[in-house]
Amino acid sequence: MQLTNLEIKQLILELKPLVENSFLNKIQKLPNNWIKIKIQTKKGGKNLIITPNAFFITAYKMEARQNPSGFSSFLKKHLFNKKIKKFEQHELERIAVIEFENFFLFLEFFGKGNIVFTDKKKEILRAFNARTWAHRSLKKGEKYRFPPARGLNILKTNFKEFKQAFQKSKKDSIRTLISEFNTAPEYCEKAFKQSKIEKNIKASELNDLQLKKILNFLQKIYSVIPAKSLNEKIDETLAKNLIMSEQEPEENKKIEALKRTLEMQKKSLKNSLKKSKELEQKAQAIYSNYAKIQQDINTVKQNVGKKSQKEIMYKTNYVKKIDLKQKKLTIETD
Repeated sequence: MQLTNLEIKQLILELKPLVENSFLNKIQKLPNNWIKIKIQTKKGGKNLIITPNAFFITAYKMEARQNPSGFSSFLKKHLFNKKIKKFEQHELERIAVIEFENFFLFLEFFGKGNIVFTDKKKEILRAFNARTWAHRSLKKGEKYRFPPARGLNILKTNFKEFKQAFQKSKKDSIRTLISEFNTAPEYCEKAFKQSKIEKNIKASELNDLQLKKILNFLQKIYSVIPAKSLNEKIDETLAKNLIMSEQEPEENKKIEALKRTLEMQKKSLKNSLKKSKELEQKAQAIYSNYAKIQQDINTVKQNVGKKSQKEIMYKTNYVKKIDLKQKKLTIETD
């Protein structure tokens, strides 16, 4: 799930009263490179989850890895029991900023995602993913710099600036809107649809009335606070799926164990049936030759101590071996 810049704005507005002025108690690493930050708020302990593409406070119990990562341990060492002063979005970018008295956490929710930890002068102390681009470097000791803006902030754009962007463009209207302004493509599409304006018209051909309709729609949608909790929706989608994906391997292990037990039981039953059949055959052989076998037993009893085992066996019908110590006879019928 990839959050748009509008969803990040709405989510921060929803969580801001809870997160700001809370105290950080614990930082742990979850599966899938998620980070769990336990904060103490006015409403008790809460778990703030940070993923490469989203963040939310979860109502689910999410178990952390037993061996903490170096990154989470490093953050805990510096931020334990520290107060969160501010929780804000940088412009309309997909970047959230958590400000402490002497530190910053920059949460970047684009690309593969990142968490950058700096001091109060924004010098990088550690990054979850250390990377370097032509315009900035996210490595220890470097100054943290925001990435180049994806476009003009629609909430800070007046009509004159909006119109100029379209007049100088050589693209069609929808591409101009997406490239010149920091607005999610899905909301740009809605702006044209709701305004009943053809999106493929050349940008320079739109009149003032059409441009005002598009600008007003976008500024309104980026200013609206949703009635339903966006946090609950994200929590239900992401946290629940992660928990289920973790449970599946455990369930699979149980199923495999049951399969192995069943196979062992089948093998044991097969051996038992085989032995049962062999015993039945032996019993049938004894029953069919009972008279001669009884005669052999009497012959052995009568000659024990008088003749050698070989001589005794010669006088019998089926005796193949005599064990005087164990008092056993081995009989082999036809």
